[in-house]
Amino acid sequence: MSWAKLLADNRVTALPPSKAELDNLRSIVARSLKDVESAGLSADARFIMAYERSREALLAAAGEQEDIRPFFA
Repeated sequence: MSWAKLLADNRVTALPPSKAELDNLRSIVARSLKDVESAGLSADARFIMAYERSREALLAAAGEQEDIRPFFA
C-alpha cells in the first residue's frame, strides 16, 4: 500500500510534529534500541521492536501520524 493510498483512504493524517513529541519519540527509540540488546529476545523480536520504533519516529518527523485502526477494519 502506498503513502498516497493511505492518505487518500484517511489511514494517515498529516500533522506537524512538535519539538516535545519528537524529543519523546527519540527517547522511546533510544530505549527500544537499548532493549533489543537484551538477552533472551529472538532475532525477530529485536527486529520488530527496532523497526517499529524507527518507523514511528520517521513518520512523526515527516509530519504523518498513523491511524490506530487495523488495516482489515
